[in-house]
Amino acid sequence: MFSSRTTKAIQTPTTPSYVVTIRQLSGRAKERAQQASLAKAAAMIQSFGGATIFAEIQKLGGEESVRQSGDADPASGFDLQQVLVDGIVSWTADEPVEPETIADLEDETADLLFREILRLSRVPVTTDDVKADHESKKKGSRRSIKS
Repeated sequence: MFSSRTTKAIQTPTTPSYVVTIRQLSGRAKERAQQASLAKAAAMIQSFGGATIFAEIQKLGGEESVRQSGDADPASGFDLQQVLVDGIVSWTADEPVEPETIADLEDETADLLFREILRLSRVPVTTDDVKADHESKKKGSRRSIKS
């Protein structure tokens, strides 16, 4: 019933290796991570010239072109740091679990934990996950039609 009670232990790919306990994100935590991602994107667009960048994107085929290329990362709509802050419960390292130490994680470890937290939270993190999710929804709607 409560998202935060769904946890999983993850072994880090580091030497030495540590065990990190992660939790499923609540709906509110997912929303926070998406809003943080949008805020960073908006700030980046503003720093590159605001509306001018949109004209360039349109010249390249627009947003739909990126979607059709299949190269878009499904997890890109979520802010990595926010997901880690909301999703890491504990770890076997001596350092305390707090935003500053989470921000200090090596890239490989941070990405692994980010994707595992999203998977545990039922968020597709690969293009294969997205395809499987769409197929599952199609089958579910077919069943309801047959009933």
